This record gives sequence, C-alpha cells and structure tokens, in this order.
Amino acid sequence: MLHVVTAANRHLYETQLDQMYRHRTELFVEGAGWNLTVVDGREMDEGDDDRAVYLIAIDDDGHCRSSVRIRPVDDFSYLIDHMPEWVDEDRQALKEDPTVWEMARWINQSRARKAEVSIAIYVGAVEYMVGRGVSQCVSCPDVVREKHALRRGWTVRRLGTPRRYPEGGTAVGASLIVSEEELARARQVRVPSPRSARDPV
Repeated sequence: MLHVVTAANRHLYETQLDQMYRHRTELFVEGAGWNLTVVDGREMDEGDDDRAVYLIAIDDDGHCRSSVRIRPVDDFSYLIDHMPEWVDEDRQALKEDPTVWEMARWINQSRARKAEVSIAIYVGAVEYMVGRGVSQCVSCPDVVREKHALRRGWTVRRLGTPRRYPEGGTAVGASLIVSEEELARARQVRVPSPRSARDPV
C-alpha cells in the first residue's frame, strides 16, 4: 500500500523511514558508489527536512519496499544546487518558481510487482503535486529510466544533455510535467506482462 509521509504524520512512520534511509545507503552509496553523506547507516541530505514529502510503498508486514522524495526547489534542490552543470536552463528562474518541485532518491526494493509499484509511486507523486498547484518536477534520471518513463507515456522534458557521472552510467537533467492531463495519463498506464517486463526502477 502506498503511503504519503509528511512532517505532520512522520512520527507514525519512524520504522519505515529508517528502512528507507538504509535502503538509500545500500543502493546509492554501497551499490552505485555515489559520494553521499551517511550517518549511522542512513543516507540523508539537506532535502530530508520538514518540507520533504515521501511516497512510500509498505508491504503487508509493514516494511518499506519502495519510496521517492518530492519537495519544493525554492530552498533546496539536489539537481540545481549540487549538479548545476546538468541544467542548461535558467536555474535561478526554476528556483524562484513556487510551482517547481523536485523528485529524488527513487528506490524500489520490491521483488514481485516491481513495475506495478513504480507506477503507483509515480501516480501518487503526481496526484499529490497536482493538488498543490505544482507545474513541473525536476529530476536527474538515468537514461535507461528516462527511456522507460517515455515508453509509459510520461511527459519528460530534458533540461540539458545526457552526461556521464563519475561513478559510471549516464543520466540527464529532466523535468516531468505535472498537470491533470498528466495524472489522467499516468492512471491509465498498464502494468507490463511478466514476459515483456524490463523495468529497472
């Protein structure tokens, strides 16, 4: 089941948030070799504050299986503040626009129903942002994930050209359009059949 975790209800999800931060350490730091801050086994940054909203998929046993962070960019954006060379557009204009948010730290530890969970997380994130008047959501997906997003019909606009990151792999600064129309399209995406599924997220 998908849960929306905000500053108001975060005290109810202490166990799942701890699991989420540890999953981020396992995936991004230990697995991908990213140079990120880890404290007591948990990967966290400036964006993990009271303005952060987490979409968390929790299984029947109460464990975090997938998650993503969304938040406004006006005071912090991992992409714009830490990776400015990945954004060719006017970065200050993006920061000053209250309708621009960021999606970051997407993880999916689900073994079964992986594609279904990814779609649910995306739909939940878009639905939440639509309700708050968001117009676009910046991110920096791996080009493979960008390809899968486009294949599903999600509206993705590049903010720059694809670049190699130091740890290996290629990603691109991107903007996801947030609108009622995008939400309707996202809700209509069908889960791939087991034979055709090739979902890395």
